[in-house]
Amino acid sequence: MRFTFYDNVLAYNPARARIVLYEKGVPFKTIEMNLFLGDQLKADYLRINPNGWAPTLIDTENGKILLDSCSAVDYIDNFDGKPLGGENVNREIVDEWVGLANDWDGNVFNNAAMSESVKGITKSLKDYLVSFAEARKKENPDLKEIYEKKIEYQKEKANPSEAEIARAKSHLASMLEKADATLGSRPFLAGEAYSLADALFTAVLVRVLQGKQEEIYLNQHTNVVKYFEEIRKRPSFDKSFAAVLASSTGPKKIIPALLWSSFAKTTGWY
Repeated sequence: MRFTFYDNVLAYNPARARIVLYEKGVPFKTIEMNLFLGDQLKADYLRINPNGWAPTLIDTENGKILLDSCSAVDYIDNFDGKPLGGENVNREIVDEWVGLANDWDGNVFNNAAMSESVKGITKSLKDYLVSFAEARKKENPDLKEIYEKKIEYQKEKANPSEAEIARAKSHLASMLEKADATLGSRPFLAGEAYSLADALFTAVLVRVLQGKQEEIYLNQHTNVVKYFEEIRKRPSFDKSFAAVLASSTGPKKIIPALLWSSFAKTTGWY
């Protein structure tokens, strides 16, 4: 396999890279990470990606490691000199849309869309991750500074402010308005062919569906709705997002994590 891809089926940032991998049709090996239970905080992973998040993409042919979704999607699109859309798209427009998509924080938006009960569950799992990181810090003194940063993040920065939430909502609304105007005159965001712009915008639209926010943000944009209907017919869509949108996926991932985190809290076995 040309690429090794550290993924999480429910997470927004890995989804951005996943759809580009499928659209490019390159062979890749997936390593599914349990972010609820701290796979991203295990020492072996932090030695690959000190950021302690997903995705990570490794090009096994040259050993290059991409440590975040922005660098990963750019690399996947261009590593072979054949970016999606080829000469049938306007590259300046592609870059503009990539910038807009990169500037939108789907995790902040997701937090805003959560019910209070789900926020409570998330808080419990974040507390578990703090304890998990503290335990791993003791075992790996060479990674002390990395663990301290991750612990600080979970304690103080993982919950977005009202200003951050408002910005995510406003930016999404602006993107949808711009896309609706654009898609009235052409089939794809940057021209007559599918490009990286469309791949990343698709991940944005799926995030809206994940949060069950389509009535608020999406459905009034008729051109975007028609566009999304066509996008969902592409082979890459189900490969990338079928599990994300399945109602059973969340509970299958979250319930075992809650049970284990409760056991760990009771026993101290992190």
